[in-house]
Amino acid sequence: MVNVIVSLFSVAIVLVGIGFFSQSGFSSIQQLTEAWNKLENRQNERAQTNLQFLSTSSSAGQVDLTLKNTGQEPIRDFDSWDLVVDYFDSAGKRWSLWLPYTATNPPGADQWTVTGIYMTADTKSEVFQPNILDPEEEMVIEFALSSTLAGGSASHKVLVGTPNGITASSFFSAP
Repeated sequence: MVNVIVSLFSVAIVLVGIGFFSQSGFSSIQQLTEAWNKLENRQNERAQTNLQFLSTSSSAGQVDLTLKNTGQEPIRDFDSWDLVVDYFDSAGKRWSLWLPYTATNPPGADQWTVTGIYMTADTKSEVFQPNILDPEEEMVIEFALSSTLAGGSASHKVLVGTPNGITASSFFSAP
């Protein structure tokens, strides 16, 4: 009789242990599946995102960039974007700067902002989802530099990067 009780107790402990380890295994598989799905969604979003520079212009330390969303995904969260500019100042010194985003328009020295999002930059009207760069919309970015750009044949470069890793770059010159 004592052996039966000990055996039943042992079987109960084994069954509880199997249940615990099964639950842990299922939980791990569920977490792995969720992480895989998030990665897959991020990769799909990245594959469907694309930016194209349409124009750059500069005057008196202000530079305007016009970008077009040529992908299939809306792009937002401008405060998470990166803007890097590589330029020569009027004294010939080379600068490479990451510029922070500001919501203030016009931006301060060594800052950038979005001055508008439009169906086309020429029409200056946005129809769909304000403050989001939807597919086929154009966006005008303005940035200011603390140093005066070198003019003439000096070539300057700007690179814009989105939170999901898509980048676009363009060369520009100062008047």
